Amino acid sequence: MNTRFQRVLVVGRDYFFYTRAICDMIAARTGAAVAFVPIEPPGLAYRLAKRAGLLGARWLDRHHRRALADHVGFAPDLVLFIQCHQLGDRIAWYRAAFPDAPFRLYYWDSLATHDYRPWLSGFEAAFSFDPEDCAAVPGLIHLPLFFVPELRAARDVPDPPFDLGFVGLAVSRRRYDALDALRRQAAVQGLSLDARLVVSPLLWVRELLAGRPLRGVRFRSVGKAEVLASYARSAAILDVPNNSQSGFTMRTFEALGAHRKLVTTNARVADAGFFDPACVAVLEKGQPLPPRAWLRDGRSPGRDIEAFGLEAFVDRLLAPVPNLPLPAEAPALKVSS
Repeated sequence: MNTRFQRVLVVGRDYFFYTRAICDMIAARTGAAVAFVPIEPPGLAYRLAKRAGLLGARWLDRHHRRALADHVGFAPDLVLFIQCHQLGDRIAWYRAAFPDAPFRLYYWDSLATHDYRPWLSGFEAAFSFDPEDCAAVPGLIHLPLFFVPELRAARDVPDPPFDLGFVGLAVSRRRYDALDALRRQAAVQGLSLDARLVVSPLLWVRELLAGRPLRGVRFRSVGKAEVLASYARSAAILDVPNNSQSGFTMRTFEALGAHRKLVTTNARVADAGFFDPACVAVLEKGQPLPPRAWLRDGRSPGRDIEAFGLEAFVDRLLAPVPNLPLPAEAPALKVSS
């Protein structure tokens, strides 16, 4: 157990239940008091105001000035950001409020999606799930994603009712189209698919007005209980990652952590240390899905997958790191095709 920290302030994107799961595990592994500040105000009203420009910026200002006032007496001995591009130079407000605390940063977005390099110099340590970004940026430490411990319970559920499952978020048309093609392929092969795709109302309206309605989607975020139930009900999990990233999705580790088969469009997984063709299928464009016999043959990953549990993730996130200087300026970004 890591006991170096007594009070940890987490400022992060409130993404599904994952950020709060990190907070809970930090408390469990360290015994520290953990306070959480959503990096942006919740709700559709703020998202609309954000699109309006100045109004959203003022709302974000108020949100963080209030958060700082609420936590000034908390006096954290670690400030952990999970994402930071939404704040930009407001990070300096936290530095001024907590000058004696070390600052750490974690990203499970790629630099091609959000270029956060201009703010890296404000952190003593920074981690990313994207290995290509870590190779390109001096001092950026590679830390893959994780699966929550509750997923281990799915291992004890025999003969799940669905052949395939998917839970995820679409921020653009691309993932919707990819999943829709997989729905049709599953139907052709007679495979059952339990798919839960979350989209923003703004994306749904934009596509509807363009004459391209999104069908079979939902607007409300998926909670932990529903995610856990989806894995328990599915023999295999579909993974359709963002093309602009080289890091493996949360879904990758969730599937294997639950001892479910992984069917992914990410060819990079074949080079990963945890790759096992008995448990992972790489799906090329236009290729049929694996047959039901493979999906349900009962083979599961070995003990090595435990290295990607949330417990190990938090231990690595909080461990002492080399004193590697992070860049004070952002060099030109090279994005792989």
